[in-house]
Amino acid sequence: MANFEKINVSTAKKSLAAIVTVLMFIAMVVPLVGAATVETTVVTATPGNPITVTAGTTTIVNFQISLTAGGKLDSRITESTPATTKVQTQYYLTDGTASSNTWSNPIQFYDSANSVATKNNVVAASITVDATTPAGNYQVDVVVDTPTNPTLTPQANANQLLSLPNTPGKILIHVVEPSDPQVTTDTTPPTITAPASFTFEGNTLGGANIPATLSLGAATAVDIIDPSPVVTNDFTGGFVALGQSLTVTWTAADASGNKATATQTIIVIDTTAPFINAPATASVVVNAPKTALTATAYDIVWGTVEVTSNAPEAFQPGATTVTWTSTDSSGNTATANAQVQATYNFIGFYSPVGSGLTSKAGSTIPIKFALTDYYGNYVTTATATITFAKVTATGLGVAQGAAAQGATGFRYDTSSNQYIFNWATPKTAGTYQLQVALNDGTLHTVNVTLK
Repeated sequence: MANFEKINVSTAKKSLAAIVTVLMFIAMVVPLVGAATVETTVVTATPGNPITVTAGTTTIVNFQISLTAGGKLDSRITESTPATTKVQTQYYLTDGTASSNTWSNPIQFYDSANSVATKNNVVAASITVDATTPAGNYQVDVVVDTPTNPTLTPQANANQLLSLPNTPGKILIHVVEPSDPQVTTDTTPPTITAPASFTFEGNTLGGANIPATLSLGAATAVDIIDPSPVVTNDFTGGFVALGQSLTVTWTAADASGNKATATQTIIVIDTTAPFINAPATASVVVNAPKTALTATAYDIVWGTVEVTSNAPEAFQPGATTVTWTSTDSSGNTATANAQVQATYNFIGFYSPVGSGLTSKAGSTIPIKFALTDYYGNYVTTATATITFAKVTATGLGVAQGAAAQGATGFRYDTSSNQYIFNWATPKTAGTYQLQVALNDGTLHTVNVTLK
């Protein structure tokens, strides 16, 4: 016999299933060959080890079973209907091809005359494996089948009701060809394959808190005798430092107590970049140092991490794109951009314009203002475009060029640290808006009324 058959465990047929404790197995091999002398071989097995019989012969497997009870064992079992159905055991044989074969007749746990449990609740039972049973591994579930709506009534001297747990007893039967070795003891452990190892992303300072509810996958276990080895693991979760691993040990145990182990590894890694807290836009004064802008970065595993930028040593007039960069100790890098506008400190307009002026149309009006940088120093190199437009009931009229720095009448006066432009006003009366557009991207206006 090269391969073992897969065994399916059978289930009890009625709703109140009760365990029987398999106290002892005694296998008696009884070949049935016409009227020839019957040779009987007695094999004693312990629970969980297989009974080995030879295919082509008829074998009777004898054993003892008992109800499990707490306290005294003289409780009475009374049926809700006349004694037409008895508390009985049933045996079912299953292999890889047959779903259920009954091998013996039911037996009773109490006598029908008095409906009293058999003395000590122990009953001898047997299973007959007939000569047509093919070679293979079989499992017999020993269950107690109860009558419909049974009532368990304690005797006056009983401490408690009869206990009927719900786990079936199990007998393993190994049917072999005559040429196969006769195995009576199972000392071979199962084979077990652990689920694949995997990585777990760091989620707290220094490593990861791995939850006990984490799905690990499923281990597989196969045993040459026991169709359903019990598989367990020692995983409880917990904190694991970054770069370290948690080893999960999986154990498979067969019905004979043989065990095998396999391991699975969970490695804590960090692939998450830091988070940069920086403004998306910012304004500074011209010549502000790069330190005028600040940002912070935080990493879920490393905590506070350094953040740097490509900001210039001194911001020049206009817009600059600044890129912030932060890299944690695992090599994960994050970036964030900020649009920075650097502007002058505008001081003006000076007298006579001030915040507004009324003057004669066609006259010349001096327009004066000053500019300073981040440190309060006067700026002497700014450029500007000066225009004016008539204010109408519906808005501004068409803007007209007034001057540009370097043109006649527009200059920087070093003695007063002011920009001066002598505006030759239009000869048409009305209100005009004077506009000074600086090279920092800002626009400064003042209204002048001409009469």
